[in-house]
Amino acid sequence: MNSAERIHQVLFVVAVTLALVLASVGMKFSEEIIVVLLVISVAVFGLPHGALDPLVARKAMIWKRPRGLAIFICIYLLIATVTFVIWLAFPKTALICFLAYSAWHFGGDWSKYFAGHWRLWPGLFIVSAPVALHPKETTEIFEILANEPIAEWWTEISNLFAAFSVLGVLGALRIFSIDQNMGMVLELLVIAVSALVLPPLAFFILYFCGLHSVRHLLETTSGYQPSELLRYGCVFTLLTIALSGLAYQFKPTESVEASLLQITFIGLAVLTVPHMILTEYIKSSIAIRNPSTQSCIYFG
Repeated sequence: MNSAERIHQVLFVVAVTLALVLASVGMKFSEEIIVVLLVISVAVFGLPHGALDPLVARKAMIWKRPRGLAIFICIYLLIATVTFVIWLAFPKTALICFLAYSAWHFGGDWSKYFAGHWRLWPGLFIVSAPVALHPKETTEIFEILANEPIAEWWTEISNLFAAFSVLGVLGALRIFSIDQNMGMVLELLVIAVSALVLPPLAFFILYFCGLHSVRHLLETTSGYQPSELLRYGCVFTLLTIALSGLAYQFKPTESVEASLLQITFIGLAVLTVPHMILTEYIKSSIAIRNPSTQSCIYFG
């Protein structure tokens, strides 16, 4: 872990601790304010970490020239579009799939510490703990996203997943050496406490925007010129925001909060699929090849 990543880890722990202190003294935000904070946080921190995917793909030598970039973007958008169509046709199934692949993707935040399938357990906790600990709030959110009632078995299964994930994380901590990684242990501890204490949306903001997105940005921006990062990050972030704004105009008349939740989470679900495919492909390529060699896929 380099100095920037260590500083981020410390700042994240401090930020979550501060949020827990504020919650303990009774400070609460209205649902409207939390939804607005969610949208702003995702726009500022969440979208840019995916907007740099074309740059990440170039570093992995998936494309080199403008023609290759165009092909990459077209395939990326095609995957996102297919995911969106599937969500419209089968919202509840798509939501379940979103939670499943998010658990694996979020677990990648600890792949440096936990090898193989052990990385799944912290990701599974992040996805299942809010449902198990705050069933009413999360069920309401899921019903907005799926546009239909959610059965009680969601909570029952989430209780099991949350329990298994805690055991899995404890097992991973025992198997893998943590003597030199006490910062990571503290990180997992404050995440667990915040999942228990904070409302689900507040927990998601802190984890997704405060840890996951920033950690990914730190990992992918190393070695690039600031002007290059700004160019790619701004262009694709603004494009995503513009498309989200367009989608909002076609939303049926309902509460602003519900519309913003749908656009934010369905948008993340749609963009996570191509983002995760790229991330996992690059990780697997590095694992089986010399990082300096060209990737198996090459668009030109």
